[in-house]
Amino acid sequence: HMMWRTMDPAHPGYNAEAAAAHGDAIENLYLDMDKIVGETLERVGEDTTIVILSDHGFAPWYRAFHLNTWLLEHNFITLKDPARRGQSEYFLNVDWTRTKAYGLGLNGLYINQLGREAYGLVPASDLLALSEEIAQGLLKVRDPVNNQPVISRVYKSTEVFSGEGLERAPDLIVGFHRGYRNSNESSVGRMPPELIVDNLDRWSGDHCIAAHLVPGILLVNRRLATREPRLIDLAATILKEFEITPELPMEGYALW
Repeated sequence: HMMWRTMDPAHPGYNAEAAAAHGDAIENLYLDMDKIVGETLERVGEDTTIVILSDHGFAPWYRAFHLNTWLLEHNFITLKDPARRGQSEYFLNVDWTRTKAYGLGLNGLYINQLGREAYGLVPASDLLALSEEIAQGLLKVRDPVNNQPVISRVYKSTEVFSGEGLERAPDLIVGFHRGYRNSNESSVGRMPPELIVDNLDRWSGDHCIAAHLVPGILLVNRRLATREPRLIDLAATILKEFEITPELPMEGYALW
């Protein structure tokens, strides 16, 4: 997160002094981890199962997108007093009786649902159409600096989540393109006047973007039974490795 800018000359926060001092920090860390893996393999022998798992990859964060600014500009958010727009942190200036959607956290977008939010106004019958309208609008957003698409995927929570607690999940998950991420300001309900700005923060790399752009890694010393392993399969795999039968049905499958 912090050292990406030191190795990436394309990053807005890159500078030669930091690059000279720390530009090899991430590579050196990988080399250290690789050495540890080698030593581990030598010590445990071939009969011990080794799993090296990264639940996600990484990407540069060049430009910050103010999601709530976009929602405000497209009339999905309404303010009590537009003149006090800059004082909208934590949504304190939002008129919830006329607001249809809001962004909370780094990727979550919620519909102001009737019966769920305290001042919800969107009935269940309108949920699908409104979600689709917002998703299609976000997918059309282009960065005026380079004409690149800002958002790669918009996931519906019902398609990516399941089980208990689904009703409290964000209704949409915004999957940003490589190089973009939701801004820190927007994640806590602020709506700055600009829509997209350079990320000059030391927090210069991230993975809160479209999942297919930051795939994780899975390295094992066993032959896999599938070419498409999933993170959700690891729990079932570990239980099988220790010959433990799960008490309840599981969604994942053992990988070997």
